[in-house]
Amino acid sequence: MAMDGKKRLLSVRSGSDVDDEYARRFLSESAGAGGGSLATRRSIAKEKERLPRKPMTWRTRSFFMGSAIGNIVFVVQCQRMRAHSIPLPSAKKVLLLAAIFHYNPDRPFRDSPELYLCYWGKEACAPQHSFGPGVRDVYKIHFVHEGKGSVRVEDGETLTLTAGQAFIAYPERVVFYQADAARPWVYSWIAFCGDQAGEILARTRVTAEQPVFPMDTRLMPKLYELLNEAEEQAATRDLRLRVLLNEFFSVMVELAPASAPGQAAVQAQAKDAYIHRCLDFLHSHYGEEISVGQLAAVVGLDRKYLSAIFNNRAGRSGLKLPAISLGLWHNFGGIDVLENGRAMLRRAFDLGITHFDLANNYGPPPGSAEETFGRVLREDFRPYRDELIISTKAGYYMWPGPYGEWGSKKYLVSSLDQSLKRMGLEFVDIFYHHRPDPDTPLEETMSALDLVVRQGKALYVGLSNYRPEETRAAAKILKELGTPCVIHQPSYSMMNRWIEEGLQDVLQEEGIGSIVFSPLEKGILTDRYLGGIAPDSRAAGPSVFLRAEDLTAERIGQVKRLNDLAAARGQKLSQMALSWVLRGGKVTSALIGASKVSQIEDAVLALRNTSFSAEELGQIDEILGY
Repeated sequence: MAMDGKKRLLSVRSGSDVDDEYARRFLSESAGAGGGSLATRRSIAKEKERLPRKPMTWRTRSFFMGSAIGNIVFVVQCQRMRAHSIPLPSAKKVLLLAAIFHYNPDRPFRDSPELYLCYWGKEACAPQHSFGPGVRDVYKIHFVHEGKGSVRVEDGETLTLTAGQAFIAYPERVVFYQADAARPWVYSWIAFCGDQAGEILARTRVTAEQPVFPMDTRLMPKLYELLNEAEEQAATRDLRLRVLLNEFFSVMVELAPASAPGQAAVQAQAKDAYIHRCLDFLHSHYGEEISVGQLAAVVGLDRKYLSAIFNNRAGRSGLKLPAISLGLWHNFGGIDVLENGRAMLRRAFDLGITHFDLANNYGPPPGSAEETFGRVLREDFRPYRDELIISTKAGYYMWPGPYGEWGSKKYLVSSLDQSLKRMGLEFVDIFYHHRPDPDTPLEETMSALDLVVRQGKALYVGLSNYRPEETRAAAKILKELGTPCVIHQPSYSMMNRWIEEGLQDVLQEEGIGSIVFSPLEKGILTDRYLGGIAPDSRAAGPSVFLRAEDLTAERIGQVKRLNDLAAARGQKLSQMALSWVLRGGKVTSALIGASKVSQIEDAVLALRNTSFSAEELGQIDEILGY
């Protein structure tokens, strides 16, 4: 479902692939269309202005006039009766009163034996926008495409609906429905009549008392075909519309369950418990052949809300990070293929990874990773800057002279200025001191972090590679300066547990989050080395971080046993390693590196199972000698 105009990344799967302009225009508002580029958000109101408008015939005009007058008189009369302490009329009297004002004798199709499409439309509702209490003399189905709202039929219970659901208003039934205040719904509707309508609806198992039903993916293409055809027709009695309406209901009947759902099931579906079931579905399918945008469209959540499901708060701050973040340490430098880096960044974003971590010396050569990211940000991510958490660091060697590394105020401020220029940013979300400086006073280094926040060049500050007592001292200084440390970035994995020896306790006490790097132990905790050192692996190359001598026979034996345990859990070894560092909630985010898109897709699947039994944890400790 490609669209002209701005490039898109997220794709829509609200139903089957629907190749018509109406569906593309309408559905693209909630999640964009596929094609491997970034989604753009346009105002639904503006889009509605561009869509062709169906001329309002004398029939629809008189109908809307009758409906409006009927509702006004009904509401005013009820208000007057309340003011004089007069009991409101019974439901039957209300039905009679409202039906009189809605009746339009000039509509010849009202009592027809055949199905007729009376009117149709779509609307992006304002917060708490409502209809009713009111009565119509036709059937009307509302299809909720995004957002949330509620519906009540007569004196029944108020039912909550979210995107992916639909509800029907039966004729001569008092109905009230209202958009949610925080996430107002966007819906389309069709109104129809005819003697066959009641009989057909009875076969679909949808009733006036149980009006809510799911928008099945097999049903939606017929709806869009019907609406698309309706946009092109001035007369509502066109034969083509009758055919399409009958086809639409044929699918509804085919999809009807063997028996009508019980009231308890309908209530559960309509309440917020529906959202929790959606979350369970997302957790169990996260990253599996579908993007966040597609999931959002299917279950009725916008991508921002969906991304928040997997975001963790950093300590006691307002900063939230995804459970999996992407580091640009390797494979994004000037010597690497730009389009591969671009593809990884786009896919990561599409999977809900909104945090990208850099440093001034990332490349190679140093600084080139920031330049690469800046280019992709400018060309692909600029509309989404407010959704991204971008971090950089300074502390390692960057240029000759006394101010080219470590932790002086001059070096840190100058380095951040250069990083911002390379990335084309006015500020970063997090600025880290990359490593402790043994010579510069800690007060000076922390005052530099405080300064860049006050200058508006960084929103938050953090530390990396600081030992427990260094962290405590730095946090104390920053707190006194009024710029608290919100995040710490240490190394951590099954094979490297140094942070458990005091640092995690300090972070807990100080209210500081943690984002851990090397959770896969430089690639050892993957299936890469199960058969030994491959010629094209990192260990076989010139890397100073993973050497061939690190992969002893004993170590490879441990990896094989861990791989067997991961398989028993239904995971790859890399996924189990990520799940392990995220277990228990002490780690805010696991920072991964990647050389290809598939590695990112594998990583997010770890979120499907981050729980471990005591037996599993014991086995891991026994294998690794802890």
